[in-house]
Amino acid sequence: MDLNINFSNSTTFRILYLKYKEYILPSIFGLLGILIFFYFTLSNIQNYQNEKSDLQNAENTLSILNKNLNIATSLSTNNLDNYTNTVTSALPQTKDFEGILNSIADAENKSGVSLGDYNFQIGDLKTNLVNQNSIGINLTILGGATQVEEFLGAIKNELPLNNITQITIQGVNTSLITVSFYYDPTTTVAFNPVLPLSTLSTDDLKTIRDLSVFNSNFYNISSQSGILSH
Repeated sequence: MDLNINFSNSTTFRILYLKYKEYILPSIFGLLGILIFFYFTLSNIQNYQNEKSDLQNAENTLSILNKNLNIATSLSTNNLDNYTNTVTSALPQTKDFEGILNSIADAENKSGVSLGDYNFQIGDLKTNLVNQNSIGINLTILGGATQVEEFLGAIKNELPLNNITQITIQGVNTSLITVSFYYDPTTTVAFNPVLPLSTLSTDDLKTIRDLSVFNSNFYNISSQSGILSH
């Protein structure tokens, strides 16, 4: 019985093959063609989407570059240099010992107060660079409260930026004060031309102008706007 069924099925397939063989190969090739068509069509659609996204990104970058160029070409080089000098002198990136000594000497001259010995509270250099942003200096003022007040009024308008952290009146002729001068070793500027530039606000410009008059060694800064900020 099984042999008859197998023979019957084999005969049936043979008859069907002979009857429709002229359609089998075209059908297979037609199916392959359809599959290939859809494959390349989907690939082209994906490529088009990617190219459209790349084009949009390129247009955005070009727009930013054009705006940055317009801002840069509108700047005054002299004013930009003056702003940079003022800001870096107010808050240097390193321990500006020369600037500190000049500030002390300038404050002493402006106040008319005589200073005795003074010393830096440097401590461990590596620890200070990592964990602290100020240098403490102990100053001996040859005078009492009046002389201290005059010197404090002068030193507060000096750069680098500073703060009085301790005052000790030891007598009518001697006073001790501790001044902390600030710096910022973490401040870095990494210019990226594809990032939008912005201009300083009115408050920013006022702050820099105020800093510029703290020390006679700095340039006078005009009220002209259009300076870059990062």
